[in-house]
Amino acid sequence: MRTSSSRASRCIVLTLVAGIAGAVGFGGTTEAATSDADALQLIALDKAMQKSVVDRDAKAFANFLTDDYTLVSGSGRIYDKAAVVAEMSSPDVRYDVNESSDWRVRVTDNTALVIAILHSKGVDHGKPFDQRIRFTDTWIRRNEKSPWRNIAGHASKLGEGVK
Repeated sequence: MRTSSSRASRCIVLTLVAGIAGAVGFGGTTEAATSDADALQLIALDKAMQKSVVDRDAKAFANFLTDDYTLVSGSGRIYDKAAVVAEMSSPDVRYDVNESSDWRVRVTDNTALVIAILHSKGVDHGKPFDQRIRFTDTWIRRNEKSPWRNIAGHASKLGEGVK
């Protein structure tokens, strides 16, 4: 029997592993070309972050997050970077699929907001799961030459029929 703690833990990782793999909407900057280029860079970073979870590469995964990263789950619980990195590398949880769709990306200067739906499938403490989560991730960079880092996320499990 899976505990609510393991479900909450899985939600932590599901929020973070969201990749950009669908329609991308741009907005929020005065120069569309910059916004487009930044969104494409975020797509590549997020795809790599997804892969690090499937590959169980905790070091690579942690590098996508700021040291003060915060995740708020659908239940309202707050998790820090250490908690999400520990969960994604747990031997009790395996991800076979982490695919995002229906992306909306807004880039303003050195802050980006990404909203999408994540399909995640795998095994949690011996029990298979296959679910969809709507998430919002906030990415920042210190200046245009510094790398993007994920500073905050929020995730909510989608109910049946929600698209």
